[in-house]
Amino acid sequence: MKTGVLVDPRTPLLGHLCRAGLGLTAGQIAQPGFQLHALLGGHFLEHDAHLGQLQRDNFRKAVKAGVKMSFGTDAGVCSYDKSVRQFAMMVQYGMTPMQAIQAATSNAADLLGHSDLVGSIKPGKYADVIAVSGDPLQDVSLLEHVQFVMKDGKVYKQ
Repeated sequence: MKTGVLVDPRTPLLGHLCRAGLGLTAGQIAQPGFQLHALLGGHFLEHDAHLGQLQRDNFRKAVKAGVKMSFGTDAGVCSYDKSVRQFAMMVQYGMTPMQAIQAATSNAADLLGHSDLVGSIKPGKYADVIAVSGDPLQDVSLLEHVQFVMKDGKVYKQ
């Protein structure tokens, strides 16, 4: 699993990823929303604007090709409390809300090789659950305002 943001779409890589059951993490597409949080100077932001567009274009191509995507961060690009905004960006750049949610749950578990423990709600798996006020399939940005958190069966927020 790799960010793959600079994948050359002329190569057969995206098709190979699909056939091999491999995937990409979507961490890089969040950059346009986090440029304001950058601590570096204008040169970096100008460079990043061009690179960011290429990354978002390649994200769209990977989604269209059916590559399994996982939610992720490019640690250091933004603070972790802001990374949740990536759900809306994933939808903005080609995923359905369900695909974005699956990227953070079942796809991530599969790609990390831990689908036997996490990624879905089933007997024998960790009881990691969140809840929001509303339907995130209608408005994925609701995931930015979690109302309930349970990890391994213990409630941390309600």
